[in-house]
Amino acid sequence: MRIDPKRKIGPNLKKLMIHFMAVDAVPAGGGLQSAVDMIMSPNGMRDSALRSLAQALAAIDAMRAAPDNPYGNDEETIAGEFVKQIEERKAAQALALKK
Repeated sequence: MRIDPKRKIGPNLKKLMIHFMAVDAVPAGGGLQSAVDMIMSPNGMRDSALRSLAQALAAIDAMRAAPDNPYGNDEETIAGEFVKQIEERKAAQALALKK
């Protein structure tokens, strides 16, 4: 998994990467033990960070390549829109749980 060192990791890309890391730490059907296992593994956090960065960059590249991409070519703008949509979805889910 090679990542181009010329690609800058800005604040939105970091947030997107953290969202992917959270899913990696506690996958569907997993629980607290999954997260503990990842953290306690000698290379767990590093490996998860690399996988998550690769996933975030792949999502950005897919959006860039989409013919109907409304966000342009800027990685931070695209990552910011992904983060915004993730946070909106989480807020809606939290609101639905309160009802």
